[in-house]
Amino acid sequence: MRYSSKVLVIAENTGYAKEKEVDFVAQKGDRLLYIQTTYTLADEQTARREYASLESIRDNYEKIVVSLDDFALPSNKGIRHVQAWKLHGLW
Repeated sequence: MRYSSKVLVIAENTGYAKEKEVDFVAQKGDRLLYIQTTYTLADEQTARREYASLESIRDNYEKIVVSLDDFALPSNKGIRHVQAWKLHGLW
């Protein structure tokens, strides 16, 4: 794995798609949580881009997209959308 100032890029030899970026990876014990963040998911192109990195990860750990949208989107391929102010009870 290599780190940059904003993202963790998971190398191909770990079983994940090379060059897909995830904003945050949180670990607590043996639990892992992948988090994509965006200001808004108001347009389809942004939503596709934000979900694509998480969709490429082929494990069964939890994956969420966090935004400041006033609306909540339904789960998409097992990836949950969480409004930023509702993160407090997530873990």
